[in-house]
Amino acid sequence: MNEELKTLDKFELHSYKGKPVYIHDDHRFVLPHIYDAQKKGLIPKPCKFIMFDAHHDLADVSDEAKKLLKTLREQTGEDFDEELFFDVVKNKLRGDDADWLKAAMELGWVSDVVVFGIRHDMDDPDPFIYSDASGTEHTVFHSGSWPGDLLRYQGDLAERITSPDLKKLWEILGWETRKPGPRHFRDSEEKIMLNFDLDAFSMNYEDFLFPWHRSVYERRFMKESDYSTTEGWTGKQFVQGLAEKAGAITIAREPDYCGGRDNMEQIFHDVNEIIFHNAIEGPSQ
Repeated sequence: MNEELKTLDKFELHSYKGKPVYIHDDHRFVLPHIYDAQKKGLIPKPCKFIMFDAHHDLADVSDEAKKLLKTLREQTGEDFDEELFFDVVKNKLRGDDADWLKAAMELGWVSDVVVFGIRHDMDDPDPFIYSDASGTEHTVFHSGSWPGDLLRYQGDLAERITSPDLKKLWEILGWETRKPGPRHFRDSEEKIMLNFDLDAFSMNYEDFLFPWHRSVYERRFMKESDYSTTEGWTGKQFVQGLAEKAGAITIAREPDYCGGRDNMEQIFHDVNEIIFHNAIEGPSQ
């Protein structure tokens, strides 16, 4: 499957501090990489899924695709039909990559979800509960906010827990929920899947799309919080903390939603340099 993905979706396997970084073009093709990471025991099945994306990718799966996903969910181990699975991803899910996240839940591969950076609204409340065909419930947070803003005064990562929804958000992120004092990630958490769509780091002007100006990274990722519970924290440190918790990382380049392949390459360069200190290395041969 990986060989076909190299041709079909320009898949490359990179690494970040010894863990795999699956880099590819179209976002729905993250599903084979979730499958691969779970098959190798890098992340649990199902896994918590933390994502940065300009779009929510939470459209409903078609009835035809849902039936096929149910069949695949019931298959285990060597009985799993990889050929059918790949056909569903290629031909039964939406070509605009809008429904793959619910497909991952229907497969039983993703449990709860947090999406940062959304610019395109959806009708569901934030958070909402999605019940898949098996009856399993998934909590989905879909925010237009960024961690750097949420770490500051009155931000959801800085203030006291005042609602069950906020407590659930912290639990999914592995953010401290039990001790008073400065906020931090909890130790000994199960591995998560960390996912980026590079279009989250683009900006619109009329009918143009551009990579973020460096000043946007400085505000959203470099500026330190001066609030008592998160003093000194930056959005960059928070994302690096998520990367440490991840068993695997996936990056969807999505050049068409970045304003073209040149813009996409610039965005990847900036994200790797500014957020990860050029520690995303590769590709492996």
